[in-house]
Amino acid sequence: MLVRIYGATYMERAVSRHAHHVNANHRVRFARCSVNAWFELCIQLQGTAIVMIVASGLVFFRSVLSAGLVGLAFNYILMADANIGYLVSNFSWLEINMVGPERVLEYCNLPAEEVDTPMSAALTLTSGAISFNKVQFRYKPSGQMILQDLTCDIAGGEKIGIVGRTGAGKSSLTMVLFRMYPL
Repeated sequence: MLVRIYGATYMERAVSRHAHHVNANHRVRFARCSVNAWFELCIQLQGTAIVMIVASGLVFFRSVLSAGLVGLAFNYILMADANIGYLVSNFSWLEINMVGPERVLEYCNLPAEEVDTPMSAALTLTSGAISFNKVQFRYKPSGQMILQDLTCDIAGGEKIGIVGRTGAGKSSLTMVLFRMYPL
């Protein structure tokens, strides 16, 4: 269908772009797999070094230690060697997954971007009614008027819908309602 609509040259470009993106994705995956393989090798080498050090210590102190204690220590160090990889990968997983909550805390501690201007009326909660009286709004001081002489009353608890064509000011009205822009 696309060949009939856009022509064969479009399909050739689309296939070429797709192949480019697939190759870029594969390069990243290959690099990730290579780093993971290298990391596992390093962890195994460190685990083997720890086992060798402990085994050498057990052989060195064999006259002081009983055979049961040597076997128990050797068994535990072999189990620890197997668990070192899990420990490191779980720590990495935890570090990666704590980035999101860290960002949330960072955003929570940010100061407010704009303090109410002296012209802003204090927000007091009474009945929950909203009243617009000849509201005018524009995004830039020199820009065109987006909301012009808007007057309406919305009773507390009343459900309303904002409808209109594209560019009629629906989003702008919502932004003004939530005081995202000063009036």
